[in-house]
Amino acid sequence: MSKKLKVTLTWLAGLLVVAVTLGLYFLLCLNKTSVSGIGISFVLLAEFILFGFIIGMGLVAKGKNKLFLKAGITSILSLYLAAAIIMFMLSGMFDNSKNVFWSIEITAFAAMVVLSILVVLFSIKIGVNDRYIASSRRLMQMCERRISDLLSLYKNNAYAPQLAHVLEMLKYADKIGTSSVDEKIVNGIENLERALSSSEPNADSVLNELTAFISQRNAEIAESKRGGF
Repeated sequence: MSKKLKVTLTWLAGLLVVAVTLGLYFLLCLNKTSVSGIGISFVLLAEFILFGFIIGMGLVAKGKNKLFLKAGITSILSLYLAAAIIMFMLSGMFDNSKNVFWSIEITAFAAMVVLSILVVLFSIKIGVNDRYIASSRRLMQMCERRISDLLSLYKNNAYAPQLAHVLEMLKYADKIGTSSVDEKIVNGIENLERALSSSEPNADSVLNELTAFISQRNAEIAESKRGGF
C-alpha cells in the first residue's frame, strides 16, 4: 500500500470518527448543556490531534526513533481521547461546577502535552545515539575494508601475516564507540598503503604503530563501556 493511499485512508477514518461522534452527540445526548458542549469539544479536539499525528508520522521517514515516537505518542493520545470521552460521559455531574470541569479538562490536556514532549525528547536522544553508532561503525568498517583490500593485493608479500593480524584485530574489535586514536588509525592505514606501494616496501614500523593504536582503541572503548574510574 502506497504512502499516499495510507494517508488518504487515515484521513477518511478520522473524518468518519468525527462524524460519528457528532452524530451520536446530537442524536443521543438529550440534555445538552454548556458543560456537555465543553466535553464534546475536548473529545473532538482529542480525535483531531490523534488522527493528525498519525497522518503526520505517516509522512515522516522511518527509523528506530520514529517508531518509538509514533508508538509512544499514539498511546498517550489514545489514552487522552479515552479520558476525554469519560469526562464527557460524566459531564452531567458538573452542570453546577463548570469551572471545576474546565480545570479537569485543561489539566488532562496539559498532562497529555507534557508526556508527549517527554516522548519527543527521548526520541531525539535515541536518534542522536543511533547516528553516533552508525558513524562509528562506518569508520571501523571502512578501516577493515581497506586492510582487507591490502591483504588481497599483497597476499604473497612478506607483510601478509601482519596484515592478516591487523585485519583480525579490526574484524573482532568493538565497532560502536569513539576513541582518542580513531584518526590516528585512519592515518596509519593511509601511511601503510603508501609504504606497501613503494618500490622497496618497509612497513614494519607502520604496522607496529597501527597495531598499537588498535589495541589502545579497544582498551579505551572497553573502559568507557565499563564506566571507568
